[in-house]
Amino acid sequence: MTVAERSGGSLDRAWVVGGRADTDIAGAVAIGARSVWIRRGRLWEENSFEPTVVAESAFDAILLILAADGATSSPAGAIGGES
Repeated sequence: MTVAERSGGSLDRAWVVGGRADTDIAGAVAIGARSVWIRRGRLWEENSFEPTVVAESAFDAILLILAADGATSSPAGAIGGES
């Protein structure tokens, strides 16, 4: 049983965002959360797991998460977004 389950929570809508495969994305896989790997021009080199999606920047990661979760507008205050 996960910590989220023990506390009555859920990771169904959880995302882990990061630039390190060995900690950020591996951690997401370990807890069953979706993940965004921030590429920053690098190639993915892990063979045993992979991120849910790949983004080039943190801003792109936000947009990918919103799209995946069905959001219809940009985050308030985001560059190019509506507030």
